[in-house]
Amino acid sequence: MKKLAAALFAAAALVSAPALAQDAPSLGVTFNIGATSDYVFRGISQTDEKAAVQGGADLSYGIFYAGIWASNVDFNIPGVNEEIDYYVGIKPTLGPINLDLGILRYSYPGDNSSLDVTEFKIAGSHTFENGPTVGLNYFYSPEFGDGGPSYSYYELAGSMGFGSAGPFSIGGLASIGNTDYESNRVYADNANWKLGVTATTETGWYLELAYTDTDVDNTPIADGRAVLLIKYNFGLPTGN
Repeated sequence: MKKLAAALFAAAALVSAPALAQDAPSLGVTFNIGATSDYVFRGISQTDEKAAVQGGADLSYGIFYAGIWASNVDFNIPGVNEEIDYYVGIKPTLGPINLDLGILRYSYPGDNSSLDVTEFKIAGSHTFENGPTVGLNYFYSPEFGDGGPSYSYYELAGSMGFGSAGPFSIGGLASIGNTDYESNRVYADNANWKLGVTATTETGWYLELAYTDTDVDNTPIADGRAVLLIKYNFGLPTGN
């Protein structure tokens, strides 16, 4: 898998090289801060069904990007109160397909890395003219936490704009995903889905109301729930 990820990164860089030579890339720096009624990740609450405050920063230069993001969490593990994610990757274009090839690191400082996870991401999406954006996403981790099995996560996602309402651009989103563990003796494979509406403004506000659920039984944090997210995005002026 590591060799495959490296090969895809190299291929994407070669495909995008002519564009980089013709157009001088610009540096972009953006920030986001927000709050959600429940931090739900792939259908499962990360805050024991409680609210969360979140924020992050992103750096982009041409097709390259890197960022950091943080949120409070509650796994009922003493000392584990926050999650800090780091990610880096490239977003080249291959014909009508927008690619996203990246590496993500989910870290939990209070647990001395026993919950930390690294994922490799391969994603592709296409936006139809005056229509929806549809994407396929694949994530792979060689180890779940400290000594856990490797796993793959597959996701089909889509979004579409519906029009305007006052200062808001209204849209919809939907996704369905499945986590497939190498061994299910301890970790059970599970699926999740999400359906929601979004509202954005030109000034950087983003609102999302979605319903998400899983096929996991007898686990309250995996039950179906409505989640409200409010986020503000803003950037800094930069030069080339």
